[in-house]
Amino acid sequence: MIAEGDAGGVRLLLGLLDGETGPVYERLGLREGEVAPRQRDPWYVTRLLNETAAPASALLWMLETDDPDVRISAYRAPRMSDGLRREIMAGRSFAPGATGSVRPPKTDRWDRPPEPVDTAEYDLLAELYAVRTMAHGRAAAGTVTRDDWPRIAAADHDAPLPGFARWSLAIRIDCPPELRAQFGDHPKFRHRLRQAGIVSGPAEYVETYRPARRVLSLLALGAWAFPPSRQSEAASVLRPLAQSLGPSPEPWAILTQLLPTFTGTLPELLRTTRAVSGV
Repeated sequence: MIAEGDAGGVRLLLGLLDGETGPVYERLGLREGEVAPRQRDPWYVTRLLNETAAPASALLWMLETDDPDVRISAYRAPRMSDGLRREIMAGRSFAPGATGSVRPPKTDRWDRPPEPVDTAEYDLLAELYAVRTMAHGRAAAGTVTRDDWPRIAAADHDAPLPGFARWSLAIRIDCPPELRAQFGDHPKFRHRLRQAGIVSGPAEYVETYRPARRVLSLLALGAWAFPPSRQSEAASVLRPLAQSLGPSPEPWAILTQLLPTFTGTLPELLRTTRAVSGV
């Protein structure tokens, strides 16, 4: 019997198979159909984000939906910075290429409001160039808005920002990818970004994060939590993994037995399942 928390991830993989999957669902004791209603509850999603140690970048994917119910779950995540909370409540759209605004999410009385910032006489670039500590860098990066990124990139190109400022900007979930590349593109830098929860997209998440169970639980939120572009990217890397098991119920039964305690990545789980089942 599959644990309730694992069912959504297994359904996600089964949905990428070609052909008849009824026998697999029957063998696993799963019902075919829509995602469970609780997976659309903002508080459930907030708990899931905490329990799965989701990458910080997943919060950006959620914000890209511009859906208030999804955005409030991201807003409540402990890893969400006050700077981004202010932008969420100001109605900023995070959809790629968007320039307009969206309806802010509705908060509850126990939601902690972001700390206000007085920017009337604030010189952002001067503050960034003055950064000498990580704490100072995070504070300065927390005041950056969407409109600031182009001038930050131009300034850094002309005169590189201090290291702590660069790092604090790079780990902002909405830092433009081209600016991150400008800050550094060597393997060690990319590894540090992954450790900080910054990944290029769902494909890198699937390929590098562990354990597989947590990865599937997050991606199982699917169409409710992520925009079509992110779903498509996830499907492109998940589909060949799912299809490698085929439509026979036996490999899928083995996968569900391995899933709860498997500590490796999702591709490693599928390879292990194939080895055990002889597929």
